[in-house]
Amino acid sequence: MKLKLTIIAVALMAVGCTPPPQPVTPAPTRWEYKTVDIPDPQLDIQMNALGAQGWEAVYARRADIAADAESPYHVDSRGDYAYEIMFKRPIGQRQ
Repeated sequence: MKLKLTIIAVALMAVGCTPPPQPVTPAPTRWEYKTVDIPDPQLDIQMNALGAQGWEAVYARRADIAADAESPYHVDSRGDYAYEIMFKRPIGQRQ
């Protein structure tokens, strides 16, 4: 009986002395970025289309595109506006 108690005691000590398993740290996410100019009237349509492709907006600013003659949305000097938006998505999430 004494031998059984000794074996049980040693087994319990061994279990209590083992370190807990270390959590597995996932690799950091790698991102790809895209910057898009979207005119006001097309904002919802283009935002939803980009979101469906996995793009997430991370920064946006409203810009007066009439002041930028090189903008593809330049019409005249009446004060047309567009949003310049930066998007990101994890690399490999292309749809």
